[in-house]
Amino acid sequence: MIIINSLTIRFLNKIYTSFGEYYENSLTKRVHDFITKPIAKTFANSKTKNVLAGDKVLFEHTFIYKIYRGLFNLIEKFMNLLGNIFVPMKKNSFFIGSLMTSLDDFDQIAGIISNIMFYTGIFTLIISLIIKAKLIIPIAFIVLGLILSLLKGKYMEIIRGSKCIEFFTSFFKLDEGGENWW
Repeated sequence: MIIINSLTIRFLNKIYTSFGEYYENSLTKRVHDFITKPIAKTFANSKTKNVLAGDKVLFEHTFIYKIYRGLFNLIEKFMNLLGNIFVPMKKNSFFIGSLMTSLDDFDQIAGIISNIMFYTGIFTLIISLIIKAKLIIPIAFIVLGLILSLLKGKYMEIIRGSKCIEFFTSFFKLDEGGENWW
């Protein structure tokens, strides 16, 4: 038997169990069975079931599958080649080494993302002005990048103080209730 220590999860589990028992004798289940059982009997011997639920792979021997497989194998080999080139360079490179160490801290990652958003917004704003496109998205990127830059160093405090995240994490906290919590 599974022991549930959270009062909320235990309460929701009891509601689910009781509704499950009510469902077995309900009109909804009878209507559902009335509709699905003939379909299941018809589908049991059909060719469509053999194609969709069979063990044979449908697209393994097609030309498109071979192209995709070759393309992804080529991409994987290219990425392995880049890894073999750049991983040894990480020890001697100031830029790559500092980039890898800066990605250890969440605040630095969020700072990098805010800078990328800001400069992407500026770049797309310039392009939008040249081609006379709408300016809403570039301005939104610039504003969001500026807001994130102003909050630099406070990201974890904001996340830890978030009531929305606290609401979802509270479901998984253990309560000090016994077996008879009600």
